[in-house]
Amino acid sequence: MGNILAVHVHAANIHDTKGGVFTFEKALFYYPTIIGVCADNGYRKHFKDNFEEFHHIRVDISERMTSTFEIMPKRYRL
Repeated sequence: MGNILAVHVHAANIHDTKGGVFTFEKALFYYPTIIGVCADNGYRKHFKDNFEEFHHIRVDISERMTSTFEIMPKRYRL
């Protein structure tokens, strides 16, 4: 479903994989029963390794979408 559990704003010179660690640790503080998380392919190294090793939380990394988007026909005309 993808509900937002925590938000962390960091400086622009911090890479998202390292900034994501702060965000997820904040979410774990408020919701300690989290047992898994989904992230996109940009979080595959530092973020995934950190949480699987230190927090014992499963991190699923989504694969890159290969299909192209198509414009759907209009259902009705005014």
